[in-house]
Amino acid sequence: MAILEVWQKILSDINYWPIFEVASTLLASIRAQTANRVLRILITASERLTKIGVTTRHDLSGRMFQNLIVDRKFLATFYTLPTSAMLLAEIAVGRLDRNWSNLAEYPDLILADFSCGTGTLLSAGYHAVLARYRYAGGDDSEIHKCMIEHSVIAADIMPAAAHLCASQLSSVHPTVIFDNTRVYTMPYGTGGVDEEEYQEVSIGSLDLIESGQTRSLFATGEVQASGVRGDIQVGDIEVPHESVDLVIMNTPFTRPTNHEATDVPVPSFAGFRTTEEEQRLMSDRLTDIRRRIRYAAGHGNAGLASNFVDLAHAKVKSGGVIALVLPITVIQGASWQPTRKLLSRAYENITVVTIASSGNHERAFSADTGLAEVLIIATKKRDGIGSDPHQDVLFVNLYRRPSGMLEAAETARIIGCLSTSSSTGHILAGEKISGSYIRAPLGEGGCTGLRESALADVMIALHQTNLKVPQHPDCHALPVVPLGQLGERGLLDRDIGNRKDDQPPYRGPFRIHAIEGVPSYPVLWGHDANRERHLLVDPDCMGVVRPGCDKRALTVWQTASRLHFTRDFQLNSQSLAACLTSSPILGGTAWPNFRLHESRWDELIVLWRIARLA
Repeated sequence: MAILEVWQKILSDINYWPIFEVASTLLASIRAQTANRVLRILITASERLTKIGVTTRHDLSGRMFQNLIVDRKFLATFYTLPTSAMLLAEIAVGRLDRNWSNLAEYPDLILADFSCGTGTLLSAGYHAVLARYRYAGGDDSEIHKCMIEHSVIAADIMPAAAHLCASQLSSVHPTVIFDNTRVYTMPYGTGGVDEEEYQEVSIGSLDLIESGQTRSLFATGEVQASGVRGDIQVGDIEVPHESVDLVIMNTPFTRPTNHEATDVPVPSFAGFRTTEEEQRLMSDRLTDIRRRIRYAAGHGNAGLASNFVDLAHAKVKSGGVIALVLPITVIQGASWQPTRKLLSRAYENITVVTIASSGNHERAFSADTGLAEVLIIATKKRDGIGSDPHQDVLFVNLYRRPSGMLEAAETARIIGCLSTSSSTGHILAGEKISGSYIRAPLGEGGCTGLRESALADVMIALHQTNLKVPQHPDCHALPVVPLGQLGERGLLDRDIGNRKDDQPPYRGPFRIHAIEGVPSYPVLWGHDANRERHLLVDPDCMGVVRPGCDKRALTVWQTASRLHFTRDFQLNSQSLAACLTSSPILGGTAWPNFRLHESRWDELIVLWRIARLA
């Protein structure tokens, strides 16, 4: 057919082997009549896409690929939006300690993404480097072959993603022919557990945490992507420790436990239909690796993203930069404390970028995550590990994601140029305010997600038992006492009731229902972030007295109060730390109540509690 002839000419005269060789093989295997119908449908679809402007979006393949991943729930691989990739890459590349005017230095630069997906982040980093080469007066097409073959390292557990990554990198200069790449598909699982013969357990790129090399798997054999004739045989992937100038990644967010998939033993390793035994072996291998790391960032409850921080730390060289997209829980989550300790010990010039908005989708740098995220950029100390708890971190809170590539690049430039002489201020793009910033220790996680940096100043002062109010120069000491001296906690939710139809004897006298009519026993039970944006919150459930529990119900009701504290204060889905109800009610699983000795203290304590937690 004519189309096959054109595709073969592209293969022989230009390249694009990973795309057109696969497409040619697929098309050649379809009967001509059927192929013509399929092609007509595809042509019609392409014309429609062209009319709506997708040809101006280089990220179409990545978006499509993300939606087609069958195991996306367990792999938790999310597509980094191009504007977010540009923002992160420009900040990170801009702080590399390089003489960008020396054109001879570029081929020695090493960039790596060990969770590359379709290559959006790595390509953004590569583009940022080549842009500096052009600005210095060079022709970046002359170093493209050398850098693709040597300087740009990508790895993923999905062969199709690695192919797309290689294609995206090569498309920077599509007419430049290269011999091979350093784009790899990493082995994952065991290929089936054999009882008679032990098979090595592989956990993808995380195998590289302990070693400078590991086996590489591309498609069905030990091969890597090549630029001339498809894939080539390769024994090991070699990435020595402390050899990479920039590690840039959007890490998988999967955790070893998942309440939505209770029938899956280890969801973090449940991709590609791994068996229960494989999941257990893979989890055990990661645990063994983590135990042998002296200053491990990884934590089981934080999920694989924290283990990828260990990988980035192992591979980046002293003076090099890590640039990571992580869930916002890294800033305050208890399970992420080891990561924060590692950053404080081993890194300097740390920048944390968040989006100060409402709703998790609006606060994400990736597509379709439903999770608030942060960008963390940090430079590895040249003098090794050394804890500095007072090291200031630059917290940048944007009002929204950059709307275009130019805005992303300009925002990155502004962030890179923020003066160290000012502890707080606004991000100014021309005359427009696009965000705020504050410098504070990494432990002051409440500095993320704030629209006004002045509020952070007030909160930090309160945390240090001082009263510091904007527009007033004086700072006053403010005595504090433990909360337990002012009142006592309400009952545990299980002593109040639950939603189940239990059999007597009942631990709690109430069965919890949705509110119908006017409740006799109103309860603030669960979280709903959309309705919990103000300090005054209405009850969301009611308690129905179980049979024979009338006296106990009255006793329990005596513990009701207006003041409620969130059980798990978070910066992602639920950012309200404390609230009041219009009248005394019972607390629940998400909002246990607190009874003060004096009810007139309620308003003061709710404000103080929010300041302390934030």
